[in-house]
Amino acid sequence: EWFGKWFGYAGFKVRLGDINDSIFSSVLNSGLSQAVNMGIAAIFLSLSFLYFLLFFFYSMKRENLYYSLFTFFISITFASGMLGRFVYSNIELIVILRLLAALAIVWIFPSYLAFIYSIFCKKMPKQFWIFISAAVVLSIIISLMYLPENLVQYLILGFIALAAIEGLRTIIVAIKR
Repeated sequence: EWFGKWFGYAGFKVRLGDINDSIFSSVLNSGLSQAVNMGIAAIFLSLSFLYFLLFFFYSMKRENLYYSLFTFFISITFASGMLGRFVYSNIELIVILRLLAALAIVWIFPSYLAFIYSIFCKKMPKQFWIFISAAVVLSIIISLMYLPENLVQYLILGFIALAAIEGLRTIIVAIKR
């Protein structure tokens, strides 16, 4: 169960064809995928740094800080996912990178809500602190791995769905005003 949670399922696939074509296709697909994902991670990291500098020099605009956190967590998600593909022999590093990706996915959405609230609300609503508390609890659950894999995945998906709906609700309410 632990291996399945962090590494997928073991097995193999057999396909008949020219070995050179197969190797070339595999290397090309893997390299292209890694380049695109690391490029996306670099773009989000650059945006994060840029908006953090904007916040640093103009700290009255807190939405710059929240957007910086939002893009930073997206960058961590992409980068840790791709770095995990480079590491084959160090299982501890693979587990750390996957844990980091899972935690970043959880924290993308509270930073997204903070950004949305800072734009459309005068102060942070009470439900924001509920989302922060839920993210802390989810982070503890993910880090300690006490619950079954499927339950943790459903908790994360439920949290993402609720946060996305809350963000859309906030935007719609602000537009109607």
